[in-house]
Amino acid sequence: MWQSVINAKAKKYGDVSKQTILLLYATHWQFVATDGLLDLLRSTLQKQGNPFAAVAYIMVIGETESFISVIAPFEKRMPTPQHFRGQIQHNIDIATSTLRKDSRGVYLTVDPRQKTK
Repeated sequence: MWQSVINAKAKKYGDVSKQTILLLYATHWQFVATDGLLDLLRSTLQKQGNPFAAVAYIMVIGETESFISVIAPFEKRMPTPQHFRGQIQHNIDIATSTLRKDSRGVYLTVDPRQKTK
């Protein structure tokens, strides 16, 4: 899915894409890209080429916090896209989740037993 978005944007921007930083984000509140999904996207861009100056994914958490993950250029050599075959992407119900912050960072935990308000 993301690869088709990147390709469509590159076609739309034409030669300007090589000077553009593409910021990807999810438009549905239940979708959270996992590390595995982001690694698959990194791997795909390394294999097929990156049409942009840079690509990043932003996950917005609430009104004041967000995480930005660099997708490309990415220094670490990733396994081939086939390596990620069979991995599953789970979406979350934000009503059953809790945002927790400690010295290591911010974590979103999901407990389906938690009652929704």
